[in-house]
Amino acid sequence: MAIKDKAALKKYFETGKRPKESNFEDLIDSSINKEDANITVENEDIGIGLAYGTSPSAKLHVKGTTQLSGSVNITPTLISGTVSGNKDTYDKKLTGTVDGANGSNTLNGTGTLFNSELSDGQTIKIGDGTCTIDTVKDDTSLTLDSNFSSAITGEDIYVCELIGSGTDFLNEISVGDNVEIDGNIYIVAKGTNATHLRLNRALVKNATEISVYATSDLLNIQNIDSAPVLTIDKEGNVGIGTTPSPEAKLEVVGNTSLGGTLDVTGDTSVSKLVAENIQVGVSGVGKINTSIGDLTLESAGNITLKSAKGTVTVDELIGVDSKIATDIAAEATRTNDKIATDIAAEASRTNNKIATDIAAEATGANDSDYKRGINKPRLNQLPDISNFKNSIKLLFGGVLTALGTLAENIKVVDDEVDEIKDLLLPKIKIGEKKYGGIIFAPGLVCEERSEADSTRLTWSEAITYCDDLSTTFDTTDYRGSFAEEMYTDWRLPTKHELNLMYENLHKKSVGGFEDDSHWSSTEFNTNLAWSQGFNNGRQSSNLKSNYVRVRAVRAF
Repeated sequence: MAIKDKAALKKYFETGKRPKESNFEDLIDSSINKEDANITVENEDIGIGLAYGTSPSAKLHVKGTTQLSGSVNITPTLISGTVSGNKDTYDKKLTGTVDGANGSNTLNGTGTLFNSELSDGQTIKIGDGTCTIDTVKDDTSLTLDSNFSSAITGEDIYVCELIGSGTDFLNEISVGDNVEIDGNIYIVAKGTNATHLRLNRALVKNATEISVYATSDLLNIQNIDSAPVLTIDKEGNVGIGTTPSPEAKLEVVGNTSLGGTLDVTGDTSVSKLVAENIQVGVSGVGKINTSIGDLTLESAGNITLKSAKGTVTVDELIGVDSKIATDIAAEATRTNDKIATDIAAEASRTNNKIATDIAAEATGANDSDYKRGINKPRLNQLPDISNFKNSIKLLFGGVLTALGTLAENIKVVDDEVDEIKDLLLPKIKIGEKKYGGIIFAPGLVCEERSEADSTRLTWSEAITYCDDLSTTFDTTDYRGSFAEEMYTDWRLPTKHELNLMYENLHKKSVGGFEDDSHWSSTEFNTNLAWSQGFNNGRQSSNLKSNYVRVRAVRAF
């Protein structure tokens, strides 16, 4: 009995030969027995190590430890047939009509079937404009991610629908799946059937008999609670401990420990960095953004900390420390010298007074009593000890006064240190109006309520508005001197910063935000950017041509 290759086994059964028992044993031992190997094959799906009676849930379903040697290539799945459709076209009319009030983001339907025909995050066309669905509530009610600028009544509603040829969408893709069409990613929306593909938004390019690929995350590992542990998405972004959609090439939530050198090209954001050796901008000048200002490291070795209260170099900080130490030492020496001098003077004066009082008392006793023949002085003729007691009190009073002077001098030095700390490390308070706006996170302020809050802008107009924004702000420095500062470094907030504004300000009724969508600078793709609804905190993609509210931010 031995395991043989195919060539050897075939020789046992050549024409004219009579296979022996051992030949059949070799054949059996060289084949895979599904029962012994615990392998299940159903409908082209293969299961390995599954419990008896369990059907595989994928093309390859493995239970237990799996070890792979070599490369693993994962490619999008080609869907049967092709699709055709026109760029920027919403041509599929849905059931019923819709109404919406001016200034509202609620869409009410008459005879509509929102639950079966529409999906959250889908872009729809009403009249001559498009908008994005925030939440489908029921068949006749949904909310949008922006408000109507005028009332609508009895309008039809349209979505993007592509026509398939030779397709079988119902069996090959599902609602919510990502599909790639001519290099662009779309999401499958409700209403898709075997030959009609509904998307979350219109096509970016015209499509004529174009192939469709189903895309998914390359790797998605979850824990027992179905929370993502490790994700590699279709764009190559890696997320560890994050949501299923990492937004950077490497996004890590939680503590990270690295041994050795971390070489990063591009912007890197961390909440706390602890390291023995940090090299920033090795070839020239690097910069670290901190909550109190920008820390600049120059190739010549100079380090500068720039905050809203001014700029200071490390050499200046060292000089400040040296001056504080020198001042404290000098003050202590001067105070000690004064204490010693005061104590010596008080002791000398007290001793002289005690000696004078005793001598005077003794002289008085000798002159009177002894001259009258009395051999020893009476008790009332002994030196008056109350004078001595008063002298001791004066002595200790001088000591206490000197010690008090030392304490006051040390307090003055401490106060100077506090002033320096206030200069370099300004205290912040979320919601406080400072640095030209309203503080909503360490090192970040947003502008106060502005014209862009009410007028709404497209995404590109929002970028221009923030870049061109210039504000003045009345302030006082740490010594109480009045100053007027001008700020011109405003910009559109990132997706993360926009959420901080919502959580730290709007949810606490601070900042005067509208319950409406606000733009972020984070792009979803060429035609979409992220926005956040301040009525529910939901973040979603939005057409850059839509008109949405704007609130600029700057760092301090």
